[in-house]
Amino acid sequence: MNNLVLVSGAGGFIGGSLCVALQSGGYRVRQLTHSRLHKDKHTFEMDLAKDPCPPGLLQDVHAVFHLAGKAHALAETRQDENEYFQINTEGTRKLLEAAKQAGVQKFIYFSSVKA
Repeated sequence: MNNLVLVSGAGGFIGGSLCVALQSGGYRVRQLTHSRLHKDKHTFEMDLAKDPCPPGLLQDVHAVFHLAGKAHALAETRQDENEYFQINTEGTRKLLEAAKQAGVQKFIYFSSVKA
């Protein structure tokens, strides 16, 4: 069985905890973050609103756990609404389409208050 998974939002509290739990369960974890936490071959950096999916991001991945998104802005404006849309909707669509193209078998979406 292919046990390689991708966790988007790996730099967040829940995403980081999920990475640890998956690794403890025997999964190989590839991490996607907004800002690179670790400089290793298993961590990719991507701004969901602006960047294309990095080359190799989804290669050989069996499942995606998608936790990345924008939530909890203290002072929301019209600009924030567009940013929420670009990250939470278009960014998710972009990652989902890339996963489909790469032949990823499962895409698990975690929602938030702003999804």
